[in-house]
Amino acid sequence: MIIRGNLTLDTTNHKAYYASTHSAISLSRLEYSLLEALVKADGQFVNTSELVKLIGGPFFEQQGLLKNALYTLDKKLTRAGLIMTQRGSNYRIR
Repeated sequence: MIIRGNLTLDTTNHKAYYASTHSAISLSRLEYSLLEALVKADGQFVNTSELVKLIGGPFFEQQGLLKNALYTLDKKLTRAGLIMTQRGSNYRIR
């Protein structure tokens, strides 16, 4: 388990929850992988090249899936009270 602010990640079952209510956040497998990578970065910026390596290769970047998944993940995290920031092609959760 990893807890960051109002977010709990169950790394065994690959699920994310709002910490205060224990309500599950509906995430695709790709969104969960991105979220876990960003949470493990502990507030540091992670560039898209690193994210591509962490989630399984260039297919995601070539197909535009990475940016789409980051966009939808950002919307879901806003509801959890977390802010995903972007600086160029770098992302982080704070």
